[in-house]
Amino acid sequence: MKRSVFAAVAALGLAVSPAGAQLVLDQQQTDYNIAIPFGFVNDGDNLPVGQSFTAGLSGTFAGFQLVSNYGGENSSDVTFEIRQGSGLAGTVLGTASQSVTCQENGDGFCIFTFDTSGLGITLAAGQQYTFDFTASTGILGTYGVLGTGYDSYAGGKAFPGPGYGDAPFNWDMEFKTYVDVGGSEPGVPEPASWAMMLTGFGLTGAAMRRRKIFLTA
Repeated sequence: MKRSVFAAVAALGLAVSPAGAQLVLDQQQTDYNIAIPFGFVNDGDNLPVGQSFTAGLSGTFAGFQLVSNYGGENSSDVTFEIRQGSGLAGTVLGTASQSVTCQENGDGFCIFTFDTSGLGITLAAGQQYTFDFTASTGILGTYGVLGTGYDSYAGGKAFPGPGYGDAPFNWDMEFKTYVDVGGSEPGVPEPASWAMMLTGFGLTGAAMRRRKIFLTA
C-alpha cells in the first residue's frame, strides 16, 4: 500500500526558527503491509530493532519518527542509538533514553517522535547511518512498528535483533528522518521545541492511514 505525503510536507516548507535553524524532512519510507514485532512486554527479551538510511542532506540530525500498529494516547519508554554505517554493529554516535508519546492520527495508528537534536550528531549527505532502539514499556514494546515486507527504500533496510530468526534483509520500517541544515547557532530551539516541530510534521501526513496491520512473527 503506497501513500504519498510529499504534497503535505511541501506545503509546510522549511521550519525556520528566528536563529536560522532549518528543520527539513530528509528521508522517508511510507509504505506498509506488515508490523515488525518485538516481544519486550511479553517475554522480556528487550531486543534492539534498527533501520539504516542514507542521508540526503548534511546537517545536524534532529530526529526520526516511527509508526506503531496501535492507537490511543499512550507513551513508551525507549532507549535508542544512532550508529555510523549500515547495521547494528556500527560505531555508536550517540545514545539517549526518552519517554515518547503517541500522537494518534485518527485512523488507528500512533506516530512516535524521537528527538536526537541534543546528541549533536552531524550527518553527511550520501553516508549511511542506522538508528536502533529498544522499548522497555508501552505499546511500542507490545505491538511493534509498521513496515514493509519488501525492499521499498533503496537507501537502507530494517535490522531485527537476535532472536527474530532469519533476518528479513529486504524489510523496511515505515520511518521519517529530519535534519537541521541551519547548523548549531546561538538561539537554536531546545530539544523540547524540536520535538513539537517534529510532531507537527508527523501529523501532516496522517490522514491516509486506514487500517491496522496484524503482527508478523
